Amino acid sequence: MPRDLAEALRLGEADRLALLGDLEGVVFPGPAGGICDFAARLGDLARAARARRRIAAAGLCAEGWTRRALGTLTAWLDYLPPEDLAAAFAPATAAKALSRPIGAPEQEIGLARFLIGAPGCAGFRLALPAAAFGDQGWLYLPHVNLLVGSAGGTVLLADEEGEIRLFWTDGAEAALPRSGLEQEAAILPDRLHALPRAGGWPLLNFAPEAALLDNPVPLLADPTASLPILAQGRSLLAEAWPMAARAAERAFHALFVFELLPGGGTSSVSRGDFQGAFAASLRDPVQVADLLSHEGAHTRIAPVYALDPLLANDAERVHPSPWRSDPRPLSGVMNGVHAFVNVCEFYRRLMIARPDFAAGVAPIRDHEAERVRQAWAYLRGQARPTQVGEIFLTKLGAAAEAL
Repeated sequence: MPRDLAEALRLGEADRLALLGDLEGVVFPGPAGGICDFAARLGDLARAARARRRIAAAGLCAEGWTRRALGTLTAWLDYLPPEDLAAAFAPATAAKALSRPIGAPEQEIGLARFLIGAPGCAGFRLALPAAAFGDQGWLYLPHVNLLVGSAGGTVLLADEEGEIRLFWTDGAEAALPRSGLEQEAAILPDRLHALPRAGGWPLLNFAPEAALLDNPVPLLADPTASLPILAQGRSLLAEAWPMAARAAERAFHALFVFELLPGGGTSSVSRGDFQGAFAASLRDPVQVADLLSHEGAHTRIAPVYALDPLLANDAERVHPSPWRSDPRPLSGVMNGVHAFVNVCEFYRRLMIARPDFAAGVAPIRDHEAERVRQAWAYLRGQARPTQVGEIFLTKLGAAAEAL
């Protein structure tokens, strides 16, 4: 594989195809360092490049202090090596920040939040005007898992060796470990809060970005009581399918918790503008492990599409799917087959690892396996894959037909 991500961005067509290779670890989870992990890092670096373009463009429209601040931010992005740039813009909130329309120059300075606490950014310091904190007056700093309030004025953020220092214009200040805090805490009321974590994942229900997660099922107002279920589900997946559990730990690094539906139904979603967030209802450990397998498959393959679309005929939403009532693009059918092949494999392994679960989960696996076979037969008849897509469909078909 290329030595660094900058080299990867310069790959020609032949090298790109060679890099994608046989797509090992795409249909089912594979070891760390495969094409899914590489594609994810490449996506992180692409977000960093997009952020740099936004900031530079905003600087051209700015004057005085604002122009200098944007210039400082641009200079830091030019200074960081590719691996640190990728890490800076890896958090699940970065894609959402960059998917929104470009704002006024003072607002774009808020992208500095992705450098505070990021690798290689010790020594970074910048004053953020009140406009950078958005309509809510708060910014979420993902690398240190902190909510910072502007208190109506400018805030100086300084990333120093070992600690993050903050200074408000009215004289208030705070110093915190650069590693962040591990539990929710109102460090300074109306100015500084640490968000809770669940097994290392920041819980984003309380972040400003939560208001931008468009899902028909609302976020749980207080998910604290449900978090042990998440831990049990992650443990159950690790017991039944260790490779899938390790892949999920690499794919996910943040959490949104939805309410349960009436009657105990659940909701989950994978969103490109929140890439890397596990967004789901938490009902019981088996359901959580099921969704980690399902959403893990979506999250694993999503960055690969930036390298190759896999399908050459994916323009129209006219295709039936056994998992949806609305017509889908053909990639939607393919994604369904891919996700539920992984779900069926999880249940197969769970019944081996934990025979006490077999009676309860065998009907679920059988039901989903039949839907996978139905969708696969349709997909294979309709698909016009790319060269790489043919490799993927061959592997996916073998998995579907083995059910």
